Amino acid sequence: ILAMQSDAAAAEAAIGTAKSAIMPTLDLELSANHRDRIVGTSAANTNYKAMLVFRMSLYNGGINAARIKEAGYRAEEAQNMVEATRINVEREIRLA
Repeated sequence: ILAMQSDAAAAEAAIGTAKSAIMPTLDLELSANHRDRIVGTSAANTNYKAMLVFRMSLYNGGINAARIKEAGYRAEEAQNMVEATRINVEREIRLA
């Protein structure tokens, strides 16, 4: 029963993972570049770059919604299996 409860908890967590695919992200990207000497000049060149990058899925054919539903169905199935196993174990204990 404990193993099935762990599977059910993992299935519940998968719902959150599926939902995270539709959430926008905001990333900070940093980079630096240094050249000791550029041909034709005597000066070194150093560049720094910082960017905020916002990403959001506008439309993907409904695949994310389908994945969320699928994860929900799998979680429900896992919970039903836990309940059925618990009932069977109780029945076996009563008959023993």
